[in-house]
Amino acid sequence: MIGYSIVLSFDPLVTRAHVITAGEQEQDGLQRTCWLIEELEHMLRISKRDVFTLKEVDTPVLIPHVHLVEPQLGAGPLDWPTEVDACVYQGKLLISGVDENQHLVLYQVG
Repeated sequence: MIGYSIVLSFDPLVTRAHVITAGEQEQDGLQRTCWLIEELEHMLRISKRDVFTLKEVDTPVLIPHVHLVEPQLGAGPLDWPTEVDACVYQGKLLISGVDENQHLVLYQVG
């Protein structure tokens, strides 16, 4: 039996979603937030969430006309369902994507 306490349902228009840990710990050593990256047909929706309740802790950021970098198609490990070009540095999410002109872009959120 799998135990869980909270379930977050995604909008049916979400095509991919990724969770990135915030990397910051509170004084008690616990991490309290994570980033949720949701890819929709015409935008990215990025929200910072409480890891215990999954509730948004800040206003979500919408990035129109940007998609996540496509999965790897060449040689090497094909673990693209869990791979995303994003990381957290000093409390800010850094994420790369592809804009509507197929140019690589880098965003800082937070």
